[in-house]
Amino acid sequence: MWRFVKGVQPPPVKKSQPNVEKRKEYEKKRTRCFLDHWKLGRPWLQDTEHGMLCEWCIKYLDKIKYRLNSRKFIEGCKTYKSESIAYHEQSDAHILACKCHKKSLGE
Repeated sequence: MWRFVKGVQPPPVKKSQPNVEKRKEYEKKRTRCFLDHWKLGRPWLQDTEHGMLCEWCIKYLDKIKYRLNSRKFIEGCKTYKSESIAYHEQSDAHILACKCHKKSLGE
């Protein structure tokens, strides 16, 4: 069709996406681990043999248990991704645990 319209160029031909396939293969072989810089600004974050833990959520579990959507950071999260930590930080249970911690410190 493009050859019949004067002055119009056809869109570029789409290439296959080998990078996507390479990325999938890389992720299958990849081993993740805890990175120490994740602790910066997160005094509650602990790395144990069980995985990443939230010290404050464990400490105030009796006060936050009705808001828990996931027990990952209480039992041990082995999904070593910064996204996992960010998701936990934004959870209602963690926010409440932070408030309880600040209250216990008298802030």
